[in-house]
Amino acid sequence: MRNQIVLVLALFCTSSLFAQISRGAYGTQLMTQYHYSKAFDVWSDLAESEDESWERKLNYARNAADCALHLNQLELGMKWSELIVQYGDLNYLDVIRHIQFLRGTGRAGEVEKLIHNAMQDNPEESRFQLELERDAQVIHLLQDTSKFEIERFRRDVESDEFAAIPFDGGLVYMTNGIRSGILGFLDQWTGKEFNSLTLIEDVDNHSAELPFLPRLQGGVSFDAFDRLYTHMGPISFNGNETQALLTRNASELDSTGEIRISRLQLEVFQRTGEDWKVNRPFKWNSTRNSHGHGTFVDDNQVVFMSDRPGGYGGTDLYRSYWDSISGSWTVPENLGAAVNTKGNELFPHVTISGNLFFASDGHPGAGGLDVYLLVNGGQVVNRLGYPINTHWDDFAFWFDDLTGDGWLSSDRNERIDAIYKVVGEPMVSEVEISLVSCDGSALGGALIQVRKEGEELSTEHVTNDEGKSSFFGFIGVDYEVRVMPLSNFENTPVARVRIGGEDVKIEFDLSESNFENRLEFITSDGVQLSDVLLKIENSNGEVLRAVTNEEGVFQWASDGVESIVVTASASLINYQDFQLEFAPPPPGCSSSIAETIVLNENKLEDMRIDLDLILYDLGSASLRPSSKVELDKLVQYLQSKPDLKVELSSHTDCRNDQVSNQRLSQARAESCVNYIIQQGISADRIVAKGYGETRLTNACSDERACGCVPTSVEDCEPCSEAQHQQNRRTELRLLAE
Repeated sequence: MRNQIVLVLALFCTSSLFAQISRGAYGTQLMTQYHYSKAFDVWSDLAESEDESWERKLNYARNAADCALHLNQLELGMKWSELIVQYGDLNYLDVIRHIQFLRGTGRAGEVEKLIHNAMQDNPEESRFQLELERDAQVIHLLQDTSKFEIERFRRDVESDEFAAIPFDGGLVYMTNGIRSGILGFLDQWTGKEFNSLTLIEDVDNHSAELPFLPRLQGGVSFDAFDRLYTHMGPISFNGNETQALLTRNASELDSTGEIRISRLQLEVFQRTGEDWKVNRPFKWNSTRNSHGHGTFVDDNQVVFMSDRPGGYGGTDLYRSYWDSISGSWTVPENLGAAVNTKGNELFPHVTISGNLFFASDGHPGAGGLDVYLLVNGGQVVNRLGYPINTHWDDFAFWFDDLTGDGWLSSDRNERIDAIYKVVGEPMVSEVEISLVSCDGSALGGALIQVRKEGEELSTEHVTNDEGKSSFFGFIGVDYEVRVMPLSNFENTPVARVRIGGEDVKIEFDLSESNFENRLEFITSDGVQLSDVLLKIENSNGEVLRAVTNEEGVFQWASDGVESIVVTASASLINYQDFQLEFAPPPPGCSSSIAETIVLNENKLEDMRIDLDLILYDLGSASLRPSSKVELDKLVQYLQSKPDLKVELSSHTDCRNDQVSNQRLSQARAESCVNYIIQQGISADRIVAKGYGETRLTNACSDERACGCVPTSVEDCEPCSEAQHQQNRRTELRLLAE
């Protein structure tokens, strides 16, 4: 599997080029060109030579061990790594290399002793302490278990088989067991056949004898795509298997330096009948970087691996969207530090519920590649336990989280990449939502919000023409499902449901909703506005006039579908008017409005009526000149809105008796009204109302303030003239009738 991580294919020159070069130089050249299989043989022969010094033989052994790691031939490489540990002057890289061999061959229990010995020999090397801590973590990870059972799919196969994915009721996977013919086109890295795609049509009868030609070739080739005698695969399909994402070597080479390298590229295919044609070219393919291992999130979104610049290191996972307007894939977006590391992240698989499984050698693991899970909407990656993950390479995990069935690739047995059938527990259940309007018809195009209980993040879904939508919820988790506000119908239903092992159905009937209507008015600072005048018109042309209460709210019940609210307007002295228009509610429904509206203050000085300036002298009802200025503004306001009716109310302080104050306040209110009438405003549009000392704005009352009570009352609190002046005031409010 190790050669699949590096993701390059080096093309080679004939060996005659090296006829006059020493064997050591030849081995170095082979490694430079990624011919690790041949290079391993060269270094092994040199390390066994009796004509070389121990120092040279140990260096040859190091090269042989490195080649074995690239080839994932750990048992062969262990021989040379043990030689280095036994006789060499160990450096940090020697120790790290041997740790890989120990873990990869099932001898992880020897790692701690190896590190302790290395720390004694190299006390100045601080990185050994980190490896010791990591080893303790690995031991913990190996004790982790997961609720999966696995079984090797094809036990008697000697070739590598991996990256299995269901297709057309069968199974497509990668293998180097399909022979390319008499000419023998081989991968110079491994010395084996190139990886190609093969198909098993009957998974339950995969051992059936093949026809003559497939038996001669080593299997049934998946020939939907042309084979170019370079590595081909892995492949993935969208939900209805009409699109395919294929990874294979690019036809153009990166010829930088003396090495010619073929990068991986993504090809997107569209299925028509039994034919597959290239569709939606992936514009980000490059001769300088690899793009591959693609998986569909949906028909217009893919996740894939790449070593493009700007990543976290090695190969990272990216996403890209199909932009139908531009007719191209968007710039790849890195999935971020929660997923990607300095190591390699590859073989992604996005499940039907949006969960992301992928392989990585950068996250804390037990050795080689491990399989990890990022739950849809989550921010934390979780490592799957045994038996999914082991010391060895475990990767290409395909899982149906709705049924619990899956496929895994691993080289845990004899270092051969093999496919394992996985049986686990379902992770999700499907929740089907149906939405019916008040007249019994299906309501399509409605927005449904789904949120896990206790979380702020939510997902949104839209009902189809049949009024249906669905989502996949995690088993054992509570969800809130809400129909988002509809036009002229804000009071929409909500359901709360716990996901069990069975599919869930939620039916929303809008006719069962509460048809109370509510309008709330506030300032930009969130202060509730009372006495806002509302004019609400229904579909019959009838107008309801009302004012908001002290909480800035007006509520009313709908009278049925015959009186659907069409418009509403709001007016308030010193605030800008507000107009609302409502589209018809869902079929057969009454209005069900719930709106909070912000009114903006009128900032123009010549338009703002300052009621605080309508003041009176003690015991007087005469208007001051400054008061007339403000009343003139009120006249202009009433002239601009001929249908408005207002109340002018006057108040006194607590001094003098209550009867006298009542008469005085009424006289003050009438003096304002008479002035306004003299300016041409009809008398039936303005009401004078005196409240005496019954609505004081402060504590300067008969019960507390000195000067407002008999002198026999003790401990009264004296009020200043400014405080008394606050109560000698005139107020203005709009009237609904």
